[in-house]
Amino acid sequence: MLEKVKKVSNPLTIIAIFAALAEVASSVVLVSLTESVQLIFVWFVMAFPFMLVLAFFVVLYKKPNNLYAPSDFKDEKNYLSVIDTGGTFSFKTEEKRTILDSDETLHPSSTDAYAAYVVAREIAGKHELAEGDRERALENLKTIIRLGVQGHVDPNLLFNSSSVASTLDLDHEALILSTLCAEIDPKPSHTMRKLRLENVFGQAYVYKDNALHEEDVQPITVRERAWSHALDVIKDNPVVQCELIYSELHNIAVRNREMGYIEQAIAAIESLAKGGRLPSYAFVTLAGFYAMIGAEDWRDKFNKAFEEAARQLSKESPASSWYQHTIREAVQWASRLGQEEKAKELLSRAGLNAG
Repeated sequence: MLEKVKKVSNPLTIIAIFAALAEVASSVVLVSLTESVQLIFVWFVMAFPFMLVLAFFVVLYKKPNNLYAPSDFKDEKNYLSVIDTGGTFSFKTEEKRTILDSDETLHPSSTDAYAAYVVAREIAGKHELAEGDRERALENLKTIIRLGVQGHVDPNLLFNSSSVASTLDLDHEALILSTLCAEIDPKPSHTMRKLRLENVFGQAYVYKDNALHEEDVQPITVRERAWSHALDVIKDNPVVQCELIYSELHNIAVRNREMGYIEQAIAAIESLAKGGRLPSYAFVTLAGFYAMIGAEDWRDKFNKAFEEAARQLSKESPASSWYQHTIREAVQWASRLGQEEKAKELLSRAGLNAG
């Protein structure tokens, strides 16, 4: 019988027990007091419940979070979020996710976002995580997300934060951060990161009215739509930070190679090559695609794309963001195919240093 009695841990229960005991004790003591003291004590017994109720409503208005215990919440993290937001309750549903809205942070600051990013980045850079590191990084990334929804975070910081989240295998947060980044600043490199993560997880979010909502769309639809959009981005022949853009294209295509995505990527890049000049990194990506599909003439096509990459690279500035990436990728592909020396010779003839 006793084991069925629930442990008292709620502040409201404690207040109720205290009030009841006080009233019972007062009633018992009252009859033993002298007549001169009884009058004063009667007034106290009558006023005490009124003062207690008044104090309760003051606390309820000013500090409602103090009336609840962590055990009153199904998830005790919600108790912590109530404390953090000064007692303001905000509910997040898992079934139909409205991730955050603009009321969840009281004093947003871009400085707070950067400080949170630094902490998460340092954790991600560790060779071995200590106990609690991943959870600490997650909380800091959630801080960036909250501030990002409110528009208080630079898109580049959101982009870098999504990379940190991916490094820590916090994939859901990486998707949300990349979505915010692409929605706020939809340049090709930002968009391609978002599309790649949408394709991986089959989830997509919409940023509207300072809130981030999960789209009610089938995963296969999300993946197909992301790939179609990625091809559209490539068709615009992006050059700035093309190493990021074509790398994301490569990642999506390879992941879905059984669906013919590599062949579609090849067709898109070949079409661009006919219509104008492409950056060298695009030709290295194309050469890699030729090698992976292994068609009968793959070697000839690989060599031709490789030579074109070297030719374009010889015209490009070493200060370009993709310059070193092109050389590294070219040597790596050649090494995988047993042609490393030939690749270095080809790059050397083009006046390039293969390292």
